[in-house]
Amino acid sequence: MYRTNCWGRMSRVFWWLCALCLSGTASRRAAADEFSRWQYYADTVVLPQADDSFSAVYADFTRLLERDLKQKGATLDENSIRVAPFEDGKTGAPVPFRFIKSAGYSAGSAAGTIVFLVAAGKELVERTYRVFFDTPANGPKAEWKSEAEVPGAANLIWNGSFEILSEGYTGPNRYKNAGANMPVGWWGNLRNSKLPENAAKSAHSGQHALGFVTPAGNTNIGVYAAPSPPGIRVLPGQSYLLSFWVKGEDLTSPHPIYGYLYWYDRDGKYLKRVAVGNLPLRQGQFDWTAVEASVTVPDDAHYSAVMVGTYSTTGLLTVDDFAMRFAVPPLLTNARPNQS
Repeated sequence: MYRTNCWGRMSRVFWWLCALCLSGTASRRAAADEFSRWQYYADTVVLPQADDSFSAVYADFTRLLERDLKQKGATLDENSIRVAPFEDGKTGAPVPFRFIKSAGYSAGSAAGTIVFLVAAGKELVERTYRVFFDTPANGPKAEWKSEAEVPGAANLIWNGSFEILSEGYTGPNRYKNAGANMPVGWWGNLRNSKLPENAAKSAHSGQHALGFVTPAGNTNIGVYAAPSPPGIRVLPGQSYLLSFWVKGEDLTSPHPIYGYLYWYDRDGKYLKRVAVGNLPLRQGQFDWTAVEASVTVPDDAHYSAVMVGTYSTTGLLTVDDFAMRFAVPPLLTNARPNQS
């Protein structure tokens, strides 16, 4: 099912830059963060992307305390929340996170969504993150503050708002693009289409978007929303929300904008594509328009990519704020006493 009701503006994306720079700071804090003082935890499993990303989990702490841990009447110490990777029986340094309280949040109904940074992974292998929490009765915990700005929603697409440019970039992503104001990490057709520069005149958020025109002698041009090949890592059978923003200026084709969602198997082999519906069709001029799609991953698919383009040989199509996340964040369950 596809629809165009926007689930909210994507926050400005300088947090990508901040997150990449934070790992050293977080490591230095690990020794100071004594998880042995925390009484409770619950684990969540995530699928890392090829680049840093943000995932989310829904945590009903009141339910975890009362039902899982049998702490009747206990309340959450909001400052006690921490999120850290857990691998080979060891807890790593806490990562940047943001706790977004649910409507009606109170001491007796402490629930909300935790958005947290997931470090890049080389392989298509799931990783465990441990959510620590506690109650005021077990001693106060200092609020953990991060230099990195964490967005208000998860996003599996790195540099989806094009704020990180190829020129001057020194990070780990090797997919640079030549030309003025060209984004890093966006691969394939940016280079194959020989885009000389980013032609965007405005951005939906932040300072940059990606604008393109059909080169002379061509019939169309598009951009793949799939940083770092072979694409966005997804879980078979799961439902995701895909969103992006588009703007059209002086487009003249009867079909000024098109969009496709591509699926690939575990080996990166192409499976099929489906059209993204409800685009601003048969319009040559339109202001920033949100497109949102609810999609379910085929049972044999492990990677995804989104293509947005234009058949117009004149004018300018601009895209911004690509995002993909779980349609419904997984539920944090099976809280346990911390024995560390």
